[in-house]
Amino acid sequence: MNKNIAVSVICITYNQKNYIKDALDSFLCQKVNFEYEILINDDCSSDGTAEIVKQYYKKYPNIIKPFFQKENQYSKGVGPIKDILLPTAKGKYLAICEGDDYWIDNKKLQIQYDYMEKHPECGLCIHNALLVDKNKEKIGEVRTVKNDAEISINDVVINGGDFIATSSIFARMPKDGLLPDYFNILTLDYTWQVFFASNGNHTFGFCKPMSVYRIGGETSWSTLREKDFEAYKIREINLLLKKNKMRKAFNEYNHSKFTTIVNEANIYDEIKCNVCIKNYKGLRKKEARLYLKKLGLKEKTKYRLLMYAPFLYSIYKTLKLHIKKIR
Repeated sequence: MNKNIAVSVICITYNQKNYIKDALDSFLCQKVNFEYEILINDDCSSDGTAEIVKQYYKKYPNIIKPFFQKENQYSKGVGPIKDILLPTAKGKYLAICEGDDYWIDNKKLQIQYDYMEKHPECGLCIHNALLVDKNKEKIGEVRTVKNDAEISINDVVINGGDFIATSSIFARMPKDGLLPDYFNILTLDYTWQVFFASNGNHTFGFCKPMSVYRIGGETSWSTLREKDFEAYKIREINLLLKKNKMRKAFNEYNHSKFTTIVNEANIYDEIKCNVCIKNYKGLRKKEARLYLKKLGLKEKTKYRLLMYAPFLYSIYKTLKLHIKKIR
């Protein structure tokens, strides 16, 4: 057992045989001056993903530590990071990347490690990321910051999971590996973001995209939305309820010092949920309308279009996507 590991790379995968090599190769090509491990959990894939992971393990047994589930654990309520990988992680820091995403900068870990070492008051370090389709064609960007900058806990809690790319997360290992009880309510990317951000005075974001978030993978939410919109709606509504419950517990855990932020997050999340499930009338609620007044002109205009003329917004989105492809 190596006790000198500085970073534990955490990866979860399920039926991602077409993508997992990209993730593993991007982990293994990192240029660092410290030791790191790669912990990967395959949740009983049936498409050959596990076989690929085994091949990499045989080639890199000193760095890759795989876990192969005989039954799907996620469907049983088991959190693959919280319950399987985290308890075995040896690093001082954690870097998270799911099996269908990957890193595009071989100095990513070193850059984030150096920042966290110099800033012990920072709880979470992230960076911008590229959005790509199944063919690795760029279709957008997760732009958390416009320039290298500190991010407040307010921004992390209010803006939700999509505000930060999971593949960009680099954080300090929880003390004694212990997590608050609100993880029992919801163990999602957003929960980790809120937890890590609240463990320090600030979050730091690098504007350079150093990873990729792949849209349209076989097991992604975007694919579910296309295949079964009714199932997607139910999932989104249930997620909203769980996030509200988790935020309440998070606030109580922190002695109610985030009450105002949590209330705003609940309203903003309901607005975004209504957009996702195409319930545009929900945007006309008093609380929603009052909150929308606080937003910038671009975002305010978007929601007004969705509120009163969703077909115009749909045309705008189609044209915007078409222009990007031409470029």
